Amino acid sequence: MGNDLVQNSLTSQQRFVRECYLRARHEKTFTEAHPDLEVPPADLDSHIPSMDGGVDDFGRQHRSVWPKLTEFLVQNKLSPMTYINTVMRMTLGRPKPPSYFYSNLAKSMFSEHRVRVQATLEHQERLQTSKYNNEYLMLKANPRFQTADDSTLASIILGNHVNGLSPVFRFCLATRLLLDNVKRDWYAAAVDRYIYNSDLYDRLFGELIPVELKAAVAAIQPMSPRYSVPSVAPSPVACSGSYYRPVQD
Repeated sequence: MGNDLVQNSLTSQQRFVRECYLRARHEKTFTEAHPDLEVPPADLDSHIPSMDGGVDDFGRQHRSVWPKLTEFLVQNKLSPMTYINTVMRMTLGRPKPPSYFYSNLAKSMFSEHRVRVQATLEHQERLQTSKYNNEYLMLKANPRFQTADDSTLASIILGNHVNGLSPVFRFCLATRLLLDNVKRDWYAAAVDRYIYNSDLYDRLFGELIPVELKAAVAAIQPMSPRYSVPSVAPSPVACSGSYYRPVQD
């Protein structure tokens, strides 16, 4: 029953934020008490009135904290998992309540870490074309695929979950090549990655960002009227060469 209350009252993004917080809190609490033991799964089903809203055992009424925390993360383009886990690890003592995570103190604590994260992400995304082209060349060198067309090779490469290609890159290229099955597989992951790093991806991928991806990002942010779809600029990544043939030097 408690889980039904949580599921019915939260959007998918708010549920994800809730899960990130509860997992991080559980891991911190358990690890500090039992540092040598493997952390068991967190309880995500129990209704917690002080966090999820409702009346607690003492008759006190609470409002859900997840809409406000989700709005804070969206407006500041903070990945829930990265932000919550990082701040949770950086704070001393007992786990902080969800309200702490949308405070200016928590945000400033994370800011230095975020600079390093963004730099790493940008470096990884700039390597996407080269990774894709390397995969293409390896497939073309395989006798089994020498007669395969570019669309078939693209489906194989973009469907490979262990080759290091990012969800946003996969979704953008699948959209460009009309690979609907690949698009469906990577849609959710691409939206989750793009929503918190849209400025970076718009700068790197430019016109390759599909309209439907931007529309999806805007649609899951009804609590944030200040959000607007970023303008599209020419893409330095796109200009580096074709995504479905090797880049020629």
